[in-house]
Amino acid sequence: MRAHEDFINKIQRQYHTRGDVTTIISIPNFDVVQNFSLDYMHVVCLGVVKKILMLCKGTLGNGRRDINDQKLNNQIIRNISDGLLSFKTCISCDFVRKPRALDKLARWKATEYRLFLLYVGIVSIHSIVPKKLYQHFLSLSIAMTIYLSPNYTDLAIFAKSLMFKFFKDFGSLYGNHFISHNVHALIHLFDDYNNFGSLDSVSCFKFKNYMGNLKKLVRKSDKPLQQVVKRFEERSSLINDPTVNLQNNKKNETFLKKYVKELVKSIFVVIYFMKII
Repeated sequence: MRAHEDFINKIQRQYHTRGDVTTIISIPNFDVVQNFSLDYMHVVCLGVVKKILMLCKGTLGNGRRDINDQKLNNQIIRNISDGLLSFKTCISCDFVRKPRALDKLARWKATEYRLFLLYVGIVSIHSIVPKKLYQHFLSLSIAMTIYLSPNYTDLAIFAKSLMFKFFKDFGSLYGNHFISHNVHALIHLFDDYNNFGSLDSVSCFKFKNYMGNLKKLVRKSDKPLQQVVKRFEERSSLINDPTVNLQNNKKNETFLKKYVKELVKSIFVVIYFMKII
């Protein structure tokens, strides 16, 4: 396990850049190892779940096609896809996206992988994939269900054991050469759960959801941050402009309320990242 003191002493020099030492270590009572959490949106949803599904399809990419023993035949893939599509009418508005077929896997969003991991996956592959693959995926699904709930602290040790089993069996099922940093990081999610509680409270999903609003403020690829700041400055000046008659102009009132809300959200996002940095 890495430690704060090891980071300061640069025990693993390959993970340090040359030059000045980061000012983060000067923050009182700040542990550079323990105070940074793993983001399950990238590690689990866009990392491990996506990798498993692509391995089962035999389309991991990078020229490494058909080199794992767990590739499923086309008929099984179609059966899983049919099951996912059959759930579309049953998915409530609490979920931002409906299930899509596996032929669209490369375009799946993080929320779709999360939906598969926690809800529809264990149903859609049941009795279709080999038992060892199903039990392997079930370990990940159950462990993440525990880690994403603030009410299952008494089951955290059980989730930790499931993650270790998942990690151990991953290499024997798919091949050790497919064990990436994301797969290894699963065994450390237990520490983040103990330090921060539900992993949903320290994930990037809230920022991902707001990305669409920020993109609307950007007109060109050059200097996107400056563009966002300028747009908010323009709207702030509009709010403070005494010549704007908000009482008689409903359209302006709705317009301002919308972007004031966006401004507040952006401030919270900036504050959040400032706390991390």
